[in-house]
Amino acid sequence: KQQQVNSLCRLKTCSSSCVGCPTWRKCCWKVWGLCSGCAGWDSCCWRAKDIICEGLNLGCKALRAVAYAALGLAKKIVDSGRWFLDLAKAALKAAAFIVNNSRWTLKVAIGFLEGVKVTV
Repeated sequence: KQQQVNSLCRLKTCSSSCVGCPTWRKCCWKVWGLCSGCAGWDSCCWRAKDIICEGLNLGCKALRAVAYAALGLAKKIVDSGRWFLDLAKAALKAAAFIVNNSRWTLKVAIGFLEGVKVTV
């Protein structure tokens, strides 16, 4: 059953991706021999985790947690049902024992009465 819970969704290894940002370049062109700066774009200022992938993993973990809780509850219900079944079996065995002993007692009593009847 745990394999079925685990197969509800798959956890993925999330990669990180580059995040670009504006930057200032010190020397874009030279004017009268001096460097002139300009705005530019750095394609990878820092790396960030894939938010969508992380969110899907979080949702998968939550789904599994709910499924494991439901599985645990179902196991407890089945175990309590087994306990009641065992209790019913024990009561049935006790009743069968009482019935069997009652038959034996009745046969002894009938035999005793037949003996008394003969002597009277």
